Amino acid sequence: MKLSQLSLPVLLCLGLGACSKEPKSTPPANPPPTPADSGAKSEVPQAKPSAPAAAVVDPANLRAAHTAALAWLVKQQAADGSFGSEGMNAGNRIGLTGLSLMALESAEGSKPAADVSKAIDSAVAFLVSQQDKELGLIGKRVGHSFHYDHAIAAQALCVTLKRSPSDDLRASAQRAVNYISQARNPYGAWRYDYPPTGENDTSVTGWMVEALMSAKAAGLEIDAQSLAGARQWIDEVTDPATGRVGYDSIGSNSSRISGLNDQFTTDHHEAMTASGIVTRVNAGETPETNPAFARHANLLLANLPEWDVGAKMVDEYYWYFGSVAMHRLGGQDWTRWRAAIDKALLAGQEQSGEAKGSWKPVGPWAYSGGAVYSTALNTLSLSTML
Repeated sequence: MKLSQLSLPVLLCLGLGACSKEPKSTPPANPPPTPADSGAKSEVPQAKPSAPAAAVVDPANLRAAHTAALAWLVKQQAADGSFGSEGMNAGNRIGLTGLSLMALESAEGSKPAADVSKAIDSAVAFLVSQQDKELGLIGKRVGHSFHYDHAIAAQALCVTLKRSPSDDLRASAQRAVNYISQARNPYGAWRYDYPPTGENDTSVTGWMVEALMSAKAAGLEIDAQSLAGARQWIDEVTDPATGRVGYDSIGSNSSRISGLNDQFTTDHHEAMTASGIVTRVNAGETPETNPAFARHANLLLANLPEWDVGAKMVDEYYWYFGSVAMHRLGGQDWTRWRAAIDKALLAGQEQSGEAKGSWKPVGPWAYSGGAVYSTALNTLSLSTML
């Protein structure tokens, strides 16, 4: 099997890995589009001594980097409005198109530049064309990745709807949101299956909840019980001693796929904890109402972004959810995280040639999404600082 046929690891996540509770010796046929964690517990990695955070990068440099990233993404769009290579798994193209659409929507101003606006319209048309009008699912029910792809695509449509309302887009986005409610486990959260089988995981749940919050912001109807179920799930998998949020069990650690990304250690990658923070905030919790936030944040601060490809420190998925999480928490925690992510992203962005504005796919889950995956997620991280 070619790498291009594997499902997008995001993240999303998101959209944005291995599907089973234990790491496998060979990759599954359809790994989900975002990094999943194994069920095995591990010791908390030793935190580095806290160093004073560097000064935040000049906002003008961040805006320039963001503009260059958007320009590169626009050039990657296919004639049908999708993103991703022709030989890529169909689900990958939906997930990548959703991530790219959200990145394009992060352009400053209520009216994006003409080329970005055209790319947005084309991406929306592609995603809508891939929707099952009866079920509401965007894409096909194939493998273990389609819920990631759907969640990312649904969130992207809702983000566009808020900026540029239309009756047709509203109908499509509402159908996508209704599917999310139907896919949730009763009194629980989400995982891979439809109809739901009772299994939950933090990765799929984080993307689904983000889609619901984007829907709410766009004026769509959502099931409020979904947020309560998601919050309860995060409680169930949070290690009370360390604050680590696990994937499918308390404090479970990240998995790696033998032969594909097992060269990346699981140290310094707290993607599920970052996703847990975002889900808690979306569900209405605050640091004042839940002391777990402090332990969550400390784990992220002990594992700040660093552009060190040789040491396998780059993790686009973790950095994206970490940026969203810390931005929503605010205060000194956000200041420290922002200083690190500023420096890391500017250090890694390509500065010349056809790749100018992009980031190489060097994180643990970027192999099946390529530079579109890494660039879309890093652009979204940048957008939290503009």
